[in-house]
Amino acid sequence: MTKTKTLLLGFLGTIFVDQISKFLFAKYTQMWFNAGISFGLLGKLDGYILLFLILIALFVLWRVFARAVWQQYPLATGVLFGAAVSNAVDRVFFGGVRDWMWMPVLNVHNNFADWAIFFAIVWIMKKEIWHK
Repeated sequence: MTKTKTLLLGFLGTIFVDQISKFLFAKYTQMWFNAGISFGLLGKLDGYILLFLILIALFVLWRVFARAVWQQYPLATGVLFGAAVSNAVDRVFFGGVRDWMWMPVLNVHNNFADWAIFFAIVWIMKKEIWHK
């Protein structure tokens, strides 16, 4: 499989799994809406301003990743950006990110995309630090 196809598979697959999980869990469990970013930070900003800032950050990250990372780690990059876009889709259609997982020890709420972002970053960092 080519690197571009691998990236697209990670990107579209993550969006699909995240959106389906949010749809299904909305029927069976309580959903929380996070108007901010991680841990509710910046939740007081206007939703459209926050979305605009997130899209700018994604664009800048893509420009950086396009040359440096995605060629080396296409699947991790696809998962990272797919998760970010899936949460951005929530902001557009629901006014905030739909969270359905509650972490009782930390008392935070998150979703599949949040975990996908975390693991994609850890995956890339692990490869960069320990396999060079």
